[in-house]
Amino acid sequence: MSLVLAFDCCFESCSVALFDGERVLASAFESMQRGQAERLPLMTAEVLAAAGADARITRVAVTTGPGSFTGVRIGLSFARAFALARGVPCVGLSSLEVVALTESAEGMRAAVFPAAQGIYGAAYNNGEDLIPPSLLSLEDFIAQLPDGRIGIAGPGAADLVTALGERAFASQPMAPDARDLARLAFHRAPSESPPQPLYLRAPDIRPPKRALRAANLAPGAAK
Repeated sequence: MSLVLAFDCCFESCSVALFDGERVLASAFESMQRGQAERLPLMTAEVLAAAGADARITRVAVTTGPGSFTGVRIGLSFARAFALARGVPCVGLSSLEVVALTESAEGMRAAVFPAAQGIYGAAYNNGEDLIPPSLLSLEDFIAQLPDGRIGIAGPGAADLVTALGERAFASQPMAPDARDLARLAFHRAPSESPPQPLYLRAPDIRPPKRALRAANLAPGAAK
């Protein structure tokens, strides 16, 4: 039996799921803004204990972003380490792809998440890339969409559905879930979907003022 163990920490949640190709054997999902690094190992142990199938894992899957920088790094680091320890392949899928294709991969599907500088958006046609995961304005995203009916998922779906009118309809889910990731990753070739981080913007992190003052006072600092 092939079993996929999947992890997601990209946005304000943490989830783990074990999938056997037909059904989810066990899963856990918790909403949280922080604390994924501490909770993820415990959730994994709980899921594996509930399924009683940890020795048969044949593949690991993880969302690669976009999302919070901390969440993406936590999920990827844990998944890659787990896969390395078990000697199994690790598959990475975009959080936008998981959300867009959960309800169906048929026809045109999109996922939209609000972002500080616009939206995170991606669109697919019968499961193939139509608009790759991008950070752009809602207007620019709409301009790249071809004609045709499209299902839109994610927390930014309402604005896009309103803008597109009758050609668009709201879809599910609103956030990535390891259960949906596991189903998609089960049939994905690891060579086609490596677990590499997908960062679409620069981090919202600046050195503390104390560090900047120290750098300016250091010998040889530019005047």
